[in-house]
Amino acid sequence: MKEEDSLSNNYNKETTQRVYRVLSANDLKKRSENTKCYYGSCECEPIDSHSIQEALLKKTIGKSGCVYMCTMQSVAKNIIKGTVGDFTQVPITQSGVFPGFCGDNGESHDSNLFKSIEIEDEITKNSIENYIFLYAYRALVYQLWLETTLAAPISDLTEAEKNPVVNENVLKIIGDIASLNMESPDFLEQFNILKSQFENHINGDGEINCSKLDSFNIDYIVLDEWELEFAGIGARHFFYSQYPVCYGLIPKQHNKPNLFFWVTSKKDGIAHQFFKAVVNENKTNSIKNLVALSGNMMLSENLFNHLNSSKTLDNLVEFISPDGIGESYDEYDLINDQGFQLFRNYLD
Repeated sequence: MKEEDSLSNNYNKETTQRVYRVLSANDLKKRSENTKCYYGSCECEPIDSHSIQEALLKKTIGKSGCVYMCTMQSVAKNIIKGTVGDFTQVPITQSGVFPGFCGDNGESHDSNLFKSIEIEDEITKNSIENYIFLYAYRALVYQLWLETTLAAPISDLTEAEKNPVVNENVLKIIGDIASLNMESPDFLEQFNILKSQFENHINGDGEINCSKLDSFNIDYIVLDEWELEFAGIGARHFFYSQYPVCYGLIPKQHNKPNLFFWVTSKKDGIAHQFFKAVVNENKTNSIKNLVALSGNMMLSENLFNHLNSSKTLDNLVEFISPDGIGESYDEYDLINDQGFQLFRNYLD
């Protein structure tokens, strides 16, 4: 198709591109909406759930009142501007927020499920394995929402069809931009199956039964030698895993240390051991690379400014860009230094 054929008769290329970027961004916002709680078969309306709770961020990487990350809102803004992959300043009140679980107007799953990783008394008496298990479940649900949103077809072309700038070719371009498929339908089904497996071991009040180890592999390493300036949780397929690998980096709180964790289905023992081997080979490189690929990475303001001033932020953005989805990276990519430093302050 020739470039001039993609334009409406009466509008230039710049005007047409601006219009379809705005329409695409608005559609992405619509697709990110979720109308019911993710827990089990709950039909209640979700509230804005945090993937990593606000209080924890406020005491650690969000002491300045904000973090830097790529949110669904920033993706939409970047589409409007014609850029991709920019980190945006986000108040910790909105960091990692998604329409996840119901609040007090429903069955209170947002508070009940996660009280043992958010309330001090509950955190201190909770085992590290249960603490990790709940974070892994939340990582899975956050990623399920993100992947489902990005993989969904454009939701409504009515607004676009009414716009005088838009013709049939522009409508096609809007559809192409909107279809940012990150996972295939089969892979998305595996997200839902694994979510059900988690919920077989977590009741609606957040209690975890001891049989979880019959279904899941749980592993972690402690990182108390470092002052963490970044965090993130996510879930994605790696290296022939049948189900997504749930993993993340969580700053310390109360009696729980800085933790990097990974949780897999028992059927994914090879993927679990692969993670362990990669982390053991080069702990700092592999963890920063894996968190960068989590889809939910948060940087402290100081770390963001350091990356920006040292001109290495572009290396991080390039590493996590849509042209480099997690499945395409091999063990050497995960172990090697990719040109951005996230572990900076070693504690004596």
